[in-house]
Amino acid sequence: MAQSGAPPLAKQGFLRRNLSVVVRKDVYNHNIVCYYCSYIRISLLNSCQLTADIEMSFRRTLLEGVNKALNPLNVHVLPLHEYKSIRSSYSGPQWTAPPLQAEVVQYLNWDNPVLEDLHRRYAGHPASSHSQWNSDALRKAIDLLNFRGDNHYVYQTRWSPSEAVYAITAYYARDTDRLGLFGRLEEDGLFGAYTREFENGYTISRDLLDSINQANVIARLLGRTQTDRIDLLDIGAGYGRLAQRLTEGLPRAHVTSADAVPLSTFLCDFYLKFRNTAERTEVVPLDQAAQRLPQKKFDLVTNFHSFSECTLRAITWWLDLLSQVEVGKLLIIPNAVDKFRSTETNGEHLDFLPLLDERGWKLASSEPVYAASQVAQRSALYPNFRFYLSER
Repeated sequence: MAQSGAPPLAKQGFLRRNLSVVVRKDVYNHNIVCYYCSYIRISLLNSCQLTADIEMSFRRTLLEGVNKALNPLNVHVLPLHEYKSIRSSYSGPQWTAPPLQAEVVQYLNWDNPVLEDLHRRYAGHPASSHSQWNSDALRKAIDLLNFRGDNHYVYQTRWSPSEAVYAITAYYARDTDRLGLFGRLEEDGLFGAYTREFENGYTISRDLLDSINQANVIARLLGRTQTDRIDLLDIGAGYGRLAQRLTEGLPRAHVTSADAVPLSTFLCDFYLKFRNTAERTEVVPLDQAAQRLPQKKFDLVTNFHSFSECTLRAITWWLDLLSQVEVGKLLIIPNAVDKFRSTETNGEHLDFLPLLDERGWKLASSEPVYAASQVAQRSALYPNFRFYLSER
């Protein structure tokens, strides 16, 4: 302590520790998961003249050190007030239906001429040979007024995530956030997103938590800060989740979104305009991608849970297109650990890793989606995935 700038504390021995560790065990996916631990309370004698900032910094440093030591044992320490908040306020992810404007309700329907035109234009395209993203399946599964609900785009309630799962995910996103997004990005629950209240009334969702985590991973892999420019191409962009969050949170981010599913292009274009991010986002329709994308330069291409749900023919088309685009990094999250497999129309899964190798993409690094915590790797929302960064 004397070397850290607080000699009176070390010299006079004014630090008194009251350690009260309570570990609660619960069953999740048939594993015993230790996910609560009371705050290690630090009591200082009145004669210790430490400022509140120094004390808070010391507590934070101590807590980080304790968690670093305990995480391998699948134990994570929480401040006591956070533990009490979870125990008293958690009611699980909830869905409400905030009112939508009449023109939005009118626009979001399957008979919209814009959507019908996209279906016509994408028909027969090599990248539109869909398996699980075929139009019939989507019509049955997705309510357009609630396209951010639990569906093909973002799983949120499947396999019944427990109270600890959402809490662990939120703490992970908060504690690893180096971009200042947690607490600043907002979740309003519009269009069917499942939400819950976190600390101080902060509303969270899987959309929000995934985006904060992914934004931090992207910035770290690129060596960028919150104020640096990032130009990103998102293939398999869905309804535009990543583009919205990145451009809202990072003032110099620009995201180009592309998708081979007509509904995704339709929703992405609508959603990014609805969120007023159009100035730094661009939606490229599939039938224009071969003309428009080779003219651009990107720092990174992302493909999160997309190639794994495409046919090998579609993946081949996208990778051939990337051969004409000025970009040197490709970040993929496949749907299975260490398995780069397509989903064919007959249900077969084929290895697409050779396609990457043939086009010069070499694996540079990989890490779990919750790399900084072994507790989160076992117990956060849908933890069994990895980031794979390839370079050429």
